[in-house]
Amino acid sequence: MKIRDVRDWWLRQMYDLLPAWLKRESRAFDGYMIDYLPDGIMLRLPDGRTVPLPGPARQADDGEDIPASDQSTMHNALAAIMAAHGRGEVILRPDPAMLLEREVILPSAAEHSLDHVLGYEMDRLTPFVAADVVFGARVMRRDMAAGRLHVRLSLVPTVALGGLLPVLRAVGMEPLALEIPRPGQSPLRLSLTQRGSVAQRRARHLLAGAAAICGGLAVVALVLPFALQSVAYARLDRRMASVRAPAQAATRIRQDIQGEAAGRNLMHAEQQRLGNPLVILGALTTALSDDTYLTDFSLQQGRLLISGQSRATTAVIQAMNADPVFVAPSFAAPVTQSSDRGYSQFSIQATVEKH
Repeated sequence: MKIRDVRDWWLRQMYDLLPAWLKRESRAFDGYMIDYLPDGIMLRLPDGRTVPLPGPARQADDGEDIPASDQSTMHNALAAIMAAHGRGEVILRPDPAMLLEREVILPSAAEHSLDHVLGYEMDRLTPFVAADVVFGARVMRRDMAAGRLHVRLSLVPTVALGGLLPVLRAVGMEPLALEIPRPGQSPLRLSLTQRGSVAQRRARHLLAGAAAICGGLAVVALVLPFALQSVAYARLDRRMASVRAPAQAATRIRQDIQGEAAGRNLMHAEQQRLGNPLVILGALTTALSDDTYLTDFSLQQGRLLISGQSRATTAVIQAMNADPVFVAPSFAAPVTQSSDRGYSQFSIQATVEKH
């Protein structure tokens, strides 16, 4: 058994599983159709129009081909059509009366190479040899217990085509199959090509498409996790960007608070080391009488120096001695009399108590 035989068998099995609407290929066929009937030959163009072809008014019953004069006329007509519409594939539709069918019983093993077996047994099963017929087969029933295969053999003798095939090939048309209408059933297709019928080729295309889809799904399965991870990272970046500004504002506020706290701590430390100016001013305000005026106030390294005018400078020294804030107040310079209504100018120094 050859690999090609197994492949063809597998494709036939897959084709049998296809839905019926995919098997109705005549709907999608956009080539030429030729009806070769007893009353004449009609050609259907790809655009749907039909034109008659020269040929005999009836098919010969004795197997004679189309006369040479008619073949030449038909050749010229087909060549003109091809020049106008381009090259294309052709499906021939002979007289349905030319279709012959019978049931054939074969061993089950023959299913793997059904066409080859029937071609080899054609002269035993029918009055024809395989070269003189166009045939096809369809499995009707499988008797697994008996190891038998019931097959419907369908064939059309090539004499029914009256020598039409060589004329078509001569003008560049490619005959693909015979199509025979059957009442109440879909038309029967019999392949004219060595590579199989249009149905088999379409099945191959469908299977190839399915394989491509499976490959695409495999690629998606490999790429999708990374794509989802990228999307998650992008979403996380957006969320972080949305909270970044508030976080930065909160950081600035915290830094400001920390800076203010550090400033307060520094001021408190300095106050502990040098004294609190507000406490000293408060104490001076309490100690000095109403007729005493300060003109200068200096506090450096815990040393206080004040200058001013008073009617009783001695009372100023006494008041400062009475306040525990001031330690050892004394005159820093001689007291001088002022010409302004009995005031004296003074300059007093003292050490301040640290709080």
